[in-house]
Amino acid sequence: MVRSWQLGLCLAAALGCSDSVLGPADVSGQYTIKSFTIVVSGNMSEMVSRGATVSLRLNPDLTTSGRMTMPAVPGVQLTAVDDDLAGTYTINNGVVRLSQGTAYLDGLVFTADPPELRAFISLNDGTRTGTFALVLIRQ
Repeated sequence: MVRSWQLGLCLAAALGCSDSVLGPADVSGQYTIKSFTIVVSGNMSEMVSRGATVSLRLNPDLTTSGRMTMPAVPGVQLTAVDDDLAGTYTINNGVVRLSQGTAYLDGLVFTADPPELRAFISLNDGTRTGTFALVLIRQ
């Protein structure tokens, strides 16, 4: 026999597990790097320990602000990066896409899993293979 409180718990659990649609209110806030690794031809570079920084603000009006810096790292990034992250973003089906013009992160796609944004890219330019993995966390 199912007790009424058990039935209530079952209904609450079922309703709570429905797919929610994420919007700007769900992802807006200030983000910093949780982890950032680039692997090129089997050589991994942990970019935070090398001085990479990201300070990204996603605003409820779909605009962005912030700054990204990354040192030159032989085999990974030939020149240092110091980018203004002013621009816009879109969110669709749990995917956040940045648009900052010519910034390093322009066009980067993140999977939104509040409080985290996760980007993962497989690299293959014909001579080198690797991965780019950046996880940002909301402060």
